[in-house]
Amino acid sequence: MAGMRDLKWIACESVSLNPYNLSVVERLRDFGYALVFDEFGNGKTDKAQLCIYSVISRVSEAGRKPNILIVCPESLLQNWYSSLISEIGLDFKFITDSGDTVSFYSPDISNMLIISDEQLRQTKNAKMDKFDVRWIINDSKLVWDLMIIDAGLPVYGADWDNYCDNCGNQTRELLVFSPCPFPYDEDLSSSSLKKMLSQLLYDPEHKESVENLEIDENIITFDKATPVTRYGVPGKTQGQGPNVTVLEYEVDGELFSVNNRLVDARSGKSSYIYGGNVFEEFNPPLKATYSLSRYFKDDIRLLREGDSKLNVFLTKLDEVLKTPENNVVVYFTSNITLNYIYKVINAVYPELFEGGEQVLIQNDSFLDGGFFKRRFSGNKPVRARIILAGDAIDEKYYGVQNVTHVFNYEYPANPVELERRFLRTGRSYQTGLFETGNLRPEEFIVFTDKSKRFDGRILEKVIVSRLPLCFKKKIPSRNVIFWIPEIEKYIAQTLGDLKNALTELTEVKASSSREGGGDEAASARFLRRFYKEYNLVDFFTLTAFDAETVERMENYINNVFGELIELLNIDGAITSYSSNFEELIGKTAMVEILHKSVEKLRSGHLYYDDYMNPCLIKNTNNLSEIAKKYRTNEFVTGIEQSVQVLELMLAKVDSSKGEYPFVRGAVVRLPDALQTPVLYNVWKYCKLKKGINKPLKEFMDAYNRGVI
Repeated sequence: MAGMRDLKWIACESVSLNPYNLSVVERLRDFGYALVFDEFGNGKTDKAQLCIYSVISRVSEAGRKPNILIVCPESLLQNWYSSLISEIGLDFKFITDSGDTVSFYSPDISNMLIISDEQLRQTKNAKMDKFDVRWIINDSKLVWDLMIIDAGLPVYGADWDNYCDNCGNQTRELLVFSPCPFPYDEDLSSSSLKKMLSQLLYDPEHKESVENLEIDENIITFDKATPVTRYGVPGKTQGQGPNVTVLEYEVDGELFSVNNRLVDARSGKSSYIYGGNVFEEFNPPLKATYSLSRYFKDDIRLLREGDSKLNVFLTKLDEVLKTPENNVVVYFTSNITLNYIYKVINAVYPELFEGGEQVLIQNDSFLDGGFFKRRFSGNKPVRARIILAGDAIDEKYYGVQNVTHVFNYEYPANPVELERRFLRTGRSYQTGLFETGNLRPEEFIVFTDKSKRFDGRILEKVIVSRLPLCFKKKIPSRNVIFWIPEIEKYIAQTLGDLKNALTELTEVKASSSREGGGDEAASARFLRRFYKEYNLVDFFTLTAFDAETVERMENYINNVFGELIELLNIDGAITSYSSNFEELIGKTAMVEILHKSVEKLRSGHLYYDDYMNPCLIKNTNNLSEIAKKYRTNEFVTGIEQSVQVLELMLAKVDSSKGEYPFVRGAVVRLPDALQTPVLYNVWKYCKLKKGINKPLKEFMDAYNRGVI
């Protein structure tokens, strides 16, 4: 039958073909490498599937056997594998040191392999025999046709040196995923990212182009002058944003006695720094009840009276769960608080623990992201009403559908992780060829306390002070923090507090340098207080209170203050109002200045048109051309042709015998590497679009007998 070769594109029929994904395929083909620095939740596996299929098609058409390697974090191995085999029909083999893993390499076949970055480190020094497939990573002369590096979700930059040091083979094409590739202010000219690209790329022309790599506004347009993309998040449109609710509570002021604070006996420091659990910071009268291994209804009544945050949480949770379609995820930073709320929910909602897993919890291993995949790997979705989780959970809740409400019982360490919580709902949509993305939660719930000693402190002094992490080369990321009601007031308070801290530190230094030694204790008091209030344990360890430590703290505060002013782009507005920043502290004018800045950041640099094209706000004249261009992409037109060809085949089905005589003839004409994904997706199309419910095994048996 004429046109049978067009059937090859059916393998991508279920992959999202929005302009984000298609533009990455173009960059990979044209530059030999593509750096995808997109926001979290932008569908990297869809992009990867299209790039993989594009490479397989081009290599196969050239008469070669494609070789592809994926490197990803250990926690995402199963995610990558299941996505590729279930969505496009490609069966990648794991490279591990486990004797239970079946993997092999042969130059006579297509080799699709996947390895974790941890295993990659170990491979360098591993003792391997000739039967160990790991040898191909370092000792073979193999040149990959495509290497995909998923650098994971580090907040402070990816470990590019790992790939430089441990990937012994080069690649003809390289696809890199990293939402946070480097600190926003890193000098790219000398970065390890450029070193990695130069080392891994095989083609001299591609290596040479790395020297001219720049990170600027071009990465958020469809300008192909750069191999880099950072497109934002699908599904958000200009002027629309998250529905964020702030639940405020009030803590009894009598708790704030110094003698009442819980500290580590050896270090003298608070052992709990997350701000979301009053029982772990202080020693209230109900501590004995809180410490019980199990709660009953009378215990809950007492706890609600003594823990005002718990009370507002349960009031809101009751409201949400009254709607049967609602499902919630509650995020924690500490295992202790997670177990506290688990005991509470067990007592308040005993019916959710009857007859099924309606409450999911990762208890002692709650930071193990593979929990959901191991426990709920079946085809039947779990009907979970409540999920209690930590930030290390994988990108989707496997087997869990439709998270509608997100509670942040404890804040994460920075705004980047807060945004990930917002986007990690396990829900997606696709209403048309170019209209796809992640569904957002209907309500994103955060907490604050009136005294600003608990959650209010974390939001104001920890989350806000780390806003620079939302920027890459001064290009802002979208972030749910900008949609918190009256976030301008929190930012203003943070700026004021930082400025006051600098003033206080100047006085402390002056006092300590006076003749006679001055007040040395003042330095220690300031350093301890600021270190605790801003949770600086992630940045440096406070081991001394000498002049060098004071200088280091002053530099840190100056840097944060300057970065916030610069990145919020408010320096000019402040100068036009007053030459003295101190005059704006606590004033309405400061909040008004910040409100204008926040409004811009809510839209970022981008907005999305009807075809889900991200465009610069200042550049709106290319919308129709972009839409036209991507509607004639080879994937789009190829899939349309494949569907037409397949429909012609299915029209010739002998319904009495259930035989498909033309499918086999079309598939065997394709290159070997394309046959399995095409056949698998023919089966998917028949099952999902034509209502032909033949199991895959029966379908393959019939194919192998030649009756399909």
